Amino acid sequence: MTTKKSFSTEDGPATKKDFLKLDAKINALDAKLDSRAQGLDDKIGALDVNLNAKIDALDVKLGAKIDGTNHRLDNVEATTKRLAVSVVNLESDVREIKATMMTKEEFRQGLATMTGIASRFDQEHRATLFQGEALTDVQVKVRDHEARLRRLETPKSQA
Repeated sequence: MTTKKSFSTEDGPATKKDFLKLDAKINALDAKLDSRAQGLDDKIGALDVNLNAKIDALDVKLGAKIDGTNHRLDNVEATTKRLAVSVVNLESDVREIKATMMTKEEFRQGLATMTGIASRFDQEHRATLFQGEALTDVQVKVRDHEARLRRLETPKSQA
């Protein structure tokens, strides 16, 4: 429910002068509103400039952080690639080692064979020592026989 206000003064109906006063008041209020609006526009502009400056500063900082992060990620990526290559090479080396490495059974067989060879070498060495001793004995006996034969073959008159 709205009520209509009539334009009147306390003395009666509004005159042209009353309307001019009212118009002056409206113009004054309009100017005041325009001034306040301009003040608000100026404040909003200053806030906008300030906000833009802060956004730009943050953008610069964020850009620097992003660049730093990208650099670190590049380093991590390069390190990861190197590690991946190393892992692949290690896996290849392990496969090769597994393929060429002796099993426990093969080691036992090799050890048994080497033990047998060592035992055979030891036997042959002992046999060689005994043969050397036997040859020495034979040489001594041969010298003794040669000396006896010389004594027997030489005439007793020469002796």
